[in-house]
Amino acid sequence: MRAFLLIGVIEFYLVVTNLSIVVSLVSNNWNLKVDSSFLNENLELWIKPRIVLKWKTSIIGFSSNEEIRIRQQIQQAFDHWSVYPNINFRETLDNNEVNFNLTFIAKSDEQNISLNEVKVIFMHTIEPFSANILLEINKDAYNINDSFFNNSNAIMKYYIGYTLGIEYLDDILLDHIDTTIVLPSDQTRFTRAITTATETDYEPTKSRMEKGRYVNSFNSKFKLPSLSVTLRWKFLARKNTRLPAKRKELDDILPVIRHSKSEDLYRTRHGIRFIWIGHASSYVQLNNFRFLLDPIFSNRCGIGSLIGPKRFRPPPLTVDDLPDNLDAVFISHNHFDHLDYTSVKSLNKRFSQQLTWFCGRGLRKWFLKHGVKNVIELDWWETHHFSEKNVSIAFCPAQHWSGRGLTDINKSLWGGFAIWDRKHKFYFAGDTGYTHNISIFRQIGRKYGPFDLSAIPIGSYEPRWMMSPQHVSPAEAVQIHIDIRSKRSIGVHWGTWAFANEYFMEPKSKLSEAVENKQLDPSSFIVVKHGEVFDVL
Repeated sequence: MRAFLLIGVIEFYLVVTNLSIVVSLVSNNWNLKVDSSFLNENLELWIKPRIVLKWKTSIIGFSSNEEIRIRQQIQQAFDHWSVYPNINFRETLDNNEVNFNLTFIAKSDEQNISLNEVKVIFMHTIEPFSANILLEINKDAYNINDSFFNNSNAIMKYYIGYTLGIEYLDDILLDHIDTTIVLPSDQTRFTRAITTATETDYEPTKSRMEKGRYVNSFNSKFKLPSLSVTLRWKFLARKNTRLPAKRKELDDILPVIRHSKSEDLYRTRHGIRFIWIGHASSYVQLNNFRFLLDPIFSNRCGIGSLIGPKRFRPPPLTVDDLPDNLDAVFISHNHFDHLDYTSVKSLNKRFSQQLTWFCGRGLRKWFLKHGVKNVIELDWWETHHFSEKNVSIAFCPAQHWSGRGLTDINKSLWGGFAIWDRKHKFYFAGDTGYTHNISIFRQIGRKYGPFDLSAIPIGSYEPRWMMSPQHVSPAEAVQIHIDIRSKRSIGVHWGTWAFANEYFMEPKSKLSEAVENKQLDPSSFIVVKHGEVFDVL
């Protein structure tokens, strides 16, 4: 099959002052046509047998650190399109087998580019399936910062899709672009996109404190429920949990698969292993990196062992059942159902400084007070490289709050975690409400996704007039799954304590309903049994 696509010059003018972007593709006068079967085959790549497309890059004139970041952005751009299960991208050094040949060249001021402008040129051809892409960047005129890398990432994503024949613009552009895509009868492609988006429109919102307390800085309308609303919920709202009184009935509905041997937890092959302990607590192995999420092994959730809600499903494993080479613990925030003193004490007694604890800003002092010394606290969007296992960790924003008493409300930061190595990416959302019309989850997906596996809360959401600002419903959880571009997700934050008013099995059924309503693969977002071993290759 022979196919020729127009030969054009694409000029991107990124004006630093207001990030105006003008994209134009100008066709020459040659009478070039594309065999329609070529576009049809590429538009349906994801339903055909898996194919491997290979890319090669040359990066000239950049520092070693800049080169590393450029390569990261290229990899993320290809990862973006790997959400389609039948497309796989790999880097190659062989010129004879390359499908995408990418060149980044740093130019100097002698190229006659004004100091407030960057000129990026793509030389783009397909013969019948190869793309030669040349980017010329004026380093002297443009500050090589996060904004530059984010824009280069968006451009790469767009042109990979363009080359594949897939009608798509990345969300970072879609939010602000007036786009026209025309496919005339001769299949010649013409695109024109214009935006006047300001830099703040797609810059991640940073954390902020007001009067010594953290706020949901991305949502000025967020408010904690008032005392009157809380009392109305506690004493007047209809309870609908309908927990069975007999343990056998619970065992049949929500079975617990127990693990008494640490060997049961080990994964010997590359990939991700996920075991749900209950509520948000989970054990995860990402290749050779083993960690816990918000671990609670106690029978009750509260100030002490005799105070607080009692769990109706026991944990499938104990601290003593954990593998000896556990690496880390991730704490999303300090509420009692996510940070348990007794469990922290037991973990610290067994593992001591072998464990690295990760938490949000302001929470480290609580751990130090209780004898836990190896603690790293992070701000939203802050990244830590765990060199012992060559893993990167980023703290991500969530719409929630913190506090263990009346005096410490919102004095420490809450959030989720993105955790990744060279092979896989995992996301833990922590506790959160959904940010309607505010794009923090899409920002997480753009910056750190797509994710191979995510743990997203689906429970403790009724009544909505009380819970919606702080806890997502199953339908909102599915939207987060979409926003962060997760390939597979598991619903957590349910089935262990009866904190809210919904029927205790409703999160599971509502999740299936929401997945179906969004016309997603039923296996893309599921729940698992307590203690069930779930693996992702």
